[in-house]
Amino acid sequence: MSIALSAKRGFLLKEAPGGGRWKNRFFILASGTLQYYDGEMGLTDSGKKPLGVIPLLGSTVEATATSKSDFGFKLETNSLRRRSKYILACQSEEERDSWISEIEAEAARVSEKFKLMPIDKKGRLFREYGKEFRELFFVVSEAALLYFDDEKMTQPLGAVPLPGASVTLPKKARKQKNCIRLDCNVQGDDKKLILAVPEDSEYEAWKTILKKNSDVNINSAEGARAVRRATTVMGAHAADPSEGPEVEKMDAIGEDEEDEEEETEEIAKTEEAVDDKKAAEEEAAKKAAEEEEAAKKAAEEAAAKKEAEEAERLAEEAKLAEEKAREAEEEAKKEAEDLAKAEEERIAKEKEESERKEAMEKERQDLVEALAVAEKEYEELVEAEEKWLKEQREAEEAARAAEEAAKEAEERENAAKEAKAAAVAAAEKHAADLKAAEESEAKAAAEWQEAEEARLAAEQRAQELEQAKASLEAAQAAAEQSFAEAQAKREELEESLKNAEATAEAARQSKEKLEKEKAEYEAAVEKARKEKEEMEAAEKKAEEERLKQEEAERLAREQEEAAKKAEAEALALKREQELAELAKKKEELEALEAAARAKELRALAVEAREKVSSLEKDDPKYGDFEALAEKAEKDAEEAEEVARKEEEEAREAEAKAEAERKAAEEAEAKAEAEKKAAEEAEKKAAEEKAAAEAAAAEAERERLEYEASKAAEEKERKEKEEAERQAKEAAEKERLAAEEKQRAEDAAKAAEEEAARAAEAEANIAEAVVEKEMEKEISDAKYEEELQEAVDSSYKAAEDRLEADKAGHEAANAEASASEADIEAKQAAAASEKAAADAEREAAEAAGASDEVKKEMDEADQATAAADKEAAEAEAAKESHERSRQEADSARLKEMQERAEKDAAEVKMLLARATADDKKADAEQGLQKAGIKLVTNGGMLFKYQRAKVKKGSSGKPHKKQCTMSQAHGLDWGKNSFRVTRVIKGPSTFIQENISPTEELCDRSFHVVGRENNDKSGAVTESEVDFFCETKQERDLWVAGVEALIE
Repeated sequence: MSIALSAKRGFLLKEAPGGGRWKNRFFILASGTLQYYDGEMGLTDSGKKPLGVIPLLGSTVEATATSKSDFGFKLETNSLRRRSKYILACQSEEERDSWISEIEAEAARVSEKFKLMPIDKKGRLFREYGKEFRELFFVVSEAALLYFDDEKMTQPLGAVPLPGASVTLPKKARKQKNCIRLDCNVQGDDKKLILAVPEDSEYEAWKTILKKNSDVNINSAEGARAVRRATTVMGAHAADPSEGPEVEKMDAIGEDEEDEEEETEEIAKTEEAVDDKKAAEEEAAKKAAEEEEAAKKAAEEAAAKKEAEEAERLAEEAKLAEEKAREAEEEAKKEAEDLAKAEEERIAKEKEESERKEAMEKERQDLVEALAVAEKEYEELVEAEEKWLKEQREAEEAARAAEEAAKEAEERENAAKEAKAAAVAAAEKHAADLKAAEESEAKAAAEWQEAEEARLAAEQRAQELEQAKASLEAAQAAAEQSFAEAQAKREELEESLKNAEATAEAARQSKEKLEKEKAEYEAAVEKARKEKEEMEAAEKKAEEERLKQEEAERLAREQEEAAKKAEAEALALKREQELAELAKKKEELEALEAAARAKELRALAVEAREKVSSLEKDDPKYGDFEALAEKAEKDAEEAEEVARKEEEEAREAEAKAEAERKAAEEAEAKAEAEKKAAEEAEKKAAEEKAAAEAAAAEAERERLEYEASKAAEEKERKEKEEAERQAKEAAEKERLAAEEKQRAEDAAKAAEEEAARAAEAEANIAEAVVEKEMEKEISDAKYEEELQEAVDSSYKAAEDRLEADKAGHEAANAEASASEADIEAKQAAAASEKAAADAEREAAEAAGASDEVKKEMDEADQATAAADKEAAEAEAAKESHERSRQEADSARLKEMQERAEKDAAEVKMLLARATADDKKADAEQGLQKAGIKLVTNGGMLFKYQRAKVKKGSSGKPHKKQCTMSQAHGLDWGKNSFRVTRVIKGPSTFIQENISPTEELCDRSFHVVGRENNDKSGAVTESEVDFFCETKQERDLWVAGVEALIE
């Protein structure tokens, strides 16, 4: 243990703890402690260990009378472990008063230093004593952990050094939460500490500061300095790593001086052995000392006086140097704090800049993604438009194919009609020849018979004609009604046609507007691309300016750090210079002492030699004085050698001091240069910062302009989509109107044709009736023939009129398509021809037509059937075309609906994602404010579980140490719980079983999910209720679990 130059020292009597025994001990007062040894200690005796160390922090001293001496005093200390009392005595009243005043001054100094100690962290914590926890006030200062009764910090209850300590979590759960285990390199109760942090928000802070101080290497220079700083505050209870196990031994020896009840026999025996050894040595040296006492006394008094004066002077200088060193240390500490504060501000500024940059990058990415989505939608729109045009072309081609097929069917039908007409003409001619032959053969035999039958038949036919006339009148009335309905339908179709033309005109205008908006949209997209490129260029420029600013700030910091480092080095060199000066003065003092001692010894040797010269050889004292003279000469030579060495060391110290002085001057010059360079770098950094801020402001302005243009583009895109939708609807209406117009025109045309045929047939019938009435007077044969022809013609006209009425009625009601009306008209014509053919066949069969005529009639029927088949095929083709068109419209409508649903789903997903992100961000922010990490959140919870609560039971909860992680959800013990749903308040099941109070409901939450037992491997569907200490803690847990679910 080193000894300070300014320390007060001297022999005092010390009473043993048991009382009755007094021992002479050498005491040294220094560094806030009172150390005592078994013998005198010199200035250079630093290797010897003290018998004990008395800490003076919080001590009291007072004069007291004892049986041993009237100059005694009592020293009581409130040490870090226990209260101790020491009885000491001096040789005089002046010496006693001097010791008391010095001890009181040193105690006041260390107490003041204790009050001004730097505090790294303080607060109230719980310390475990046995199975109970006691609340104390803890302070972390200069790598030491001190604890007190309260915040006044008047007297520490205990302290431990932190370098080399182990900071871990307790292996077993404790009653308190947020526990920390501290294993320290000390002996006794403070070797292991279990601390509990009451506030969750302070847990990480305490853990970090303890870990930071414990990570200091106990064997390094920094660790040794930290422990020495703690020793200054704690006295004998700080273990110095430089002393190793000896300190523990010394501490064990000194404990008998601190506690009267724990004195050991081993310590007593050790002290007695030391006393006996010292007594023996004193007895052996007493005789030689008596002989030399007279010669040495005068020299010792002079040397002691000179030494005292020089020591007093050196002590004053040392005090001044110590004060300067203290001031320098405080300045260095203040500068270090300023530097740390500036570093924290720089880190905060860098973090803020990084967050702003990340936000700008995120916004840029969002804009790029939005632009990509807009381009993709535009491409999809173009593809849909091309697809729709393609479908329109296919539909038109199919319609043209159907028209060609209808034309071919019509040509075939005409060919069949011509063939049928030729066959009918041939059949009529053949029938006329046969009839002429039969009339020739039977004219004579059956003329009267036939005339009678003809008359009867004529009468019957006249009645039938009257009936047919009535039927024709009824059919005429129906035809007139159908014609009126067709005329009304035609007017309605004409009105629809006008509306369709107006709609088509509106669709054409919408299409033109759509094309114009499309061109404007493409121009806006090009403009947005250019603005995006400009914004990226501005961001790149701002980034370059920011990098320049960071580089300038880094250089400024380096220059500033270098300047501070140079100043610190200059200060350290200056301090070393001062120490070197002190060492030089010390060496000079020791050299003077050695020279004086050598001079005195040489004088004694000369005196002894003169004494020997004055004696005769046969004198009994001659031998003794001869030996004494030789010894004195030898001692003088040794002292002279020591003086020479001391003189050389003084010269070396002087040279070292001069070198230190020069180094300090150079360091000061270097520090000044570094300071100027730092100021220039700081100025340059300020200029770079101003440029970077201007570039950032320009980039921000361009970003805002880009966002505004992006919003305008989004608005134009929506308007364009709406216009396209309206244009499509107008085009579809135009197409439907055109089809409706065509169908109406075809239906009206067919109705007019059928009405004209019906009117012509009616006129023919009326004319025939009039002619028949006027020719009643003609001969029976002629009348019968003409009547037969009129009847046949009337029947045929009636049939034609009925068919025409039917076709006109069907054509008037055919609104689906013009092709259907044409096909029905063709079917009506084919039926009419078939009826005529049937009538002719019957006539031919009645007249006995030959097989050849029948064959021709069959061929005509086959041609008619072929025509009917072709008409049916044409109708099927038209229906197929109509189905294709409807399917294309349905597919297009379905595609538009799917696209709308997809857009709605994407918007919903984005909204849900944004809501989830906001919710998660709020949860993380709340957890961070409470000092809880989302990934590794832990704490004590009261847990209920469905499988462990029976209906009607009290349902007492049990605590579980729960943690929350992204990988496992909620964990407790050997069970992990993957949460799928969480709600505030307990479940209905728990409410029915335990009937919790309203306050309990406010601080509970319920989770549903899958529970995994790590021990058995079973996975079950479970419901669990948790209860927290407070409602705020419940809200934090719920927010964290909800964030894990999403």
